[in-house]
Amino acid sequence: MFTLLNTLFLNPLPVERPSELVAVFTMANRSATQFGNLLPLSYPNLKDFRERNSVLTALAGYSQPLRSVSPPPRSPSAYSPSSSPELL
Repeated sequence: MFTLLNTLFLNPLPVERPSELVAVFTMANRSATQFGNLLPLSYPNLKDFRERNSVLTALAGYSQPLRSVSPPPRSPSAYSPSSSPELL
């Protein structure tokens, strides 16, 4: 609960108009995930959207893959977020 309050009220997003932010996904017609049929956007699709975009001010991408931090058999994992330069 604190994380939600902290994000929304104490540390808002550092953008001019946060109410205008949108998320872009790929739709899977054949397989559903825990999020329904929405899938993350691939980097090639992000590039295509950037080149053909005539509506949005900018497009940026991010990824938060879960990676092993030590060799098996005891491989703890950690998220390693990365983003396109537009988010920095």
